[in-house]
Amino acid sequence: MKHSSCTGTFSDDELTPIERFASCLLFRWMTAEQIVREADGDMSGEIELSEFRELCIDTLRLDLTNAEITQVFNQVDTDGSGGCSSEELRSTIESEMTGIEAKIVAAAEAAQSEDVGDVRQNTKLVALVAHNNMKPGMMAFVAKHRNFFKMVQIVTTGSTGASLEKKLGLQIAHKVASGPLGGDQEIGGLITQDKVAAAFFFIDPLSAHPHEADIRALTRICEVHNIATATNPMSGEALVHAFTSCPTHVYALRKKSKRGESVAVAEYKKGQAAVIAAVAAK
Repeated sequence: MKHSSCTGTFSDDELTPIERFASCLLFRWMTAEQIVREADGDMSGEIELSEFRELCIDTLRLDLTNAEITQVFNQVDTDGSGGCSSEELRSTIESEMTGIEAKIVAAAEAAQSEDVGDVRQNTKLVALVAHNNMKPGMMAFVAKHRNFFKMVQIVTTGSTGASLEKKLGLQIAHKVASGPLGGDQEIGGLITQDKVAAAFFFIDPLSAHPHEADIRALTRICEVHNIATATNPMSGEALVHAFTSCPTHVYALRKKSKRGESVAVAEYKKGQAAVIAAVAAK
C-alpha cells in the first residue's frame, strides 16, 4: 500500500512491520476490541500467535512475512504471555497510529512547497467536521488525500480550519462555529441551500456528546437532501474515490449542478401538496 494521495508520499517500504499493521487498522477504523473479536477463534479473550497470523494474512491481507508477523506479535504482547489482550493491542497500536498520522501529515506539509498559489476550483462546498477524539484521524485523512481537498472549496469549523491552513497549507472557503456552538447547524443550513456537495463528518462513537441533538440534526439533513456523507475514514476513502473517478459524483461538485431528490423527500412534497390543495379547496 502506498500513501500517495498527497504529493509528498511514503510507501510501506518505509514503514516498520508494526507501523504497516497499525496503518492498516487506522484506515479500517478498527478498535482493539474489534480486532480481538475478529481474531480470537478459541474465545479465550486473547489472540494467540496462530490467530494473529490468520488476522494479518486472511483478514487484513498484509504483505508481511511470517517472521515479520511474529515480530509484530511479540511487540504487541508486552507481558510475554503468548497472547495479545485488547489492552495490550490498544496501548501498542494507539502509539503506532500516532506515529503514522504524524508521518502522513509531515509528508503533506512537505508537499506545500510544490503548490503554486490557490489551486481550488469553483466547486460546491465540501464539509469537514470531526469530534475532538477524531481530529487527529481527520487531519491524517485529509493529509493523505490532500490532492483532492486542495482542489475543492472547504467549509469547516474555525479551529479545524486553522489547523488545515497551518499544517497542510489548504485554503478554507468558509469557517463556522464549533459544533456545540452551532457550527453543525450552520453547515446544515448551507446544505439546505444546496451549497454543499459532500460532508466528511468523523463521529466519535464511543463518547457522549452534550450536543447530540445537533449531531443528529446534521446527519439527518444530509439524509434528507441526499448529500454524499462519510462518518469514518473507511467510508471517506470510498467517497474521495467516487469524487475523483465517478462522473456522477464529479458533476455533483460543480456549482451549477442540482442535487438529486431522495424518494423520501419526493413523497413528502407530494403529501404536502395534497394537504395544501385540500385546505385551499375548503
